[in-house]
Amino acid sequence: MTLNAEKTVFMNVLINHRHKYEEPITLNGNIEISPSVLVKFLGVYIDDHLNFSQHVDNIVYSTYSRFSLLRQLRVLGMNTDGLLKYYCANIRSLIIYGAPAWFFLLNDCDIKRLERIQRSATRTILPELSYEYRLSFLELPTLHDFIFGLSKRHFEKIADDATHPLFKPYTQNHGRMSPRCSTIFRPKICKSQKPAKFFFPLTVRIQFCHPNDSECKNKNLTN
Repeated sequence: MTLNAEKTVFMNVLINHRHKYEEPITLNGNIEISPSVLVKFLGVYIDDHLNFSQHVDNIVYSTYSRFSLLRQLRVLGMNTDGLLKYYCANIRSLIIYGAPAWFFLLNDCDIKRLERIQRSATRTILPELSYEYRLSFLELPTLHDFIFGLSKRHFEKIADDATHPLFKPYTQNHGRMSPRCSTIFRPKICKSQKPAKFFFPLTVRIQFCHPNDSECKNKNLTN
């Protein structure tokens, strides 16, 4: 098998922002390919520092036209239930695509930008209420809690299926339970905060936390 140089990209993932590796690689003996700082993979923009800010930019930009249609539907008299279904199917679905893999790696500013999308959408549906009352009336969780629940359910699906391709990366305690939580899975020891927010080490720690259990959730998401 030979690589197509015109369609080949590579990227050095650097957790430490102070380090840079810009050396190109050579294909077919004479074609040099420089490292990319941003790659789109399966619809997700991945940058070389795993910040995913560019992906958030793309989400915000992509929701503009969908917001316009949401407002038009409200003007035309669509009821609250219909507007809510439109938001969940066409706007929130765009936000949460692949979110368990990248959402918890975002900085606070980007998380607020995504939450602002839901805030604006619910304001279009129920402009007379505050955000907290809008969520209560529409029975919507915050985006953070919703994605937290998605991550937990995705973990449980993997953990219950030994044939799942992602089952092997989980390290298990054979013969004893974890002393810190009632699970046979052993949380991976991470030397810095960034790797601790990756899907595998994060979901092992949060699997038995309830989305509304702020003390447990905050402890696991910030460590």
